[in-house]
Amino acid sequence: MGADLLADPEIESLCGRCSTEIDLRRLLTDAGEEELKLTQNAQPALCFMGIGLTLLLRRAGLEPGAAAGHSVGEYAALVAGGALSPEEAIYAVVHRGRAMAEAVPAGETSMAAILGLAPEAVVAAIAKIDNCWPRNFTTPPQPVLGASLATPATPQRPLPPPLTPQAGRLNVGPPRDPPPPAPVPP
Repeated sequence: MGADLLADPEIESLCGRCSTEIDLRRLLTDAGEEELKLTQNAQPALCFMGIGLTLLLRRAGLEPGAAAGHSVGEYAALVAGGALSPEEAIYAVVHRGRAMAEAVPAGETSMAAILGLAPEAVVAAIAKIDNCWPRNFTTPPQPVLGASLATPATPQRPLPPPLTPQAGRLNVGPPRDPPPPAPVPP
């Protein structure tokens, strides 16, 4: 994942300084796909990649006017903006990833992208499926579902029409947050 990035001596040195809680160098050079799917590994690896790439961009004279990120990307953005050091960000992300892995263990849930349907159509189609929920709406034509693997209709099993032809299981670990709580009765 990051072997090319670590060929840079400054980034390789930074990786060593950021590896107090986890062996980032090993994750970035030797970890396989299954190991990198685990949120406790993926999050620090992705964050460090963002930090390292920002360092390369700065070295090339490209200074960010602003920085933003989504989810774990927020930490790399905080480093880019000078609010956190790389070491502080990786420390926080390692502990965040571990907490998220404990909250939603691997193998209990999965995700699927639904292409070409409006969010409202997806919500209506899954309304009667137990343990299946809208995970996020990243772009209008691509909602993402989360589902318990114990439910009869999951991203690993056929979904009901109109979802069936549009569903694609995402090759990632579990949703990073649990299903939404049940509505509170009036």
